[in-house]
Amino acid sequence: MEQYLRMELESFEVLVKRSEGETKLVFEALANPGTGETVGNTSQFVATAEWLGKAETFDAVIPEITVLGKTYNNLEFNYPKGN
Repeated sequence: MEQYLRMELESFEVLVKRSEGETKLVFEALANPGTGETVGNTSQFVATAEWLGKAETFDAVIPEITVLGKTYNNLEFNYPKGN
């Protein structure tokens, strides 16, 4: 990525569809003193899931996210293909 987009979010959810059922990942804003990014003004978000490193593919949806004042609903994507 050439340009990062800082967002005011503290967190956002991603619903992952797996063979074991649906799983919710919560991506939390991450401060970065090196770039001056803070929670509420960052382009960095992190979520942890024990199974994630072993997953080869999965479908997911972001139920709702607001970026630059515009709200997007039900953004579907596949990992690793994208949208």
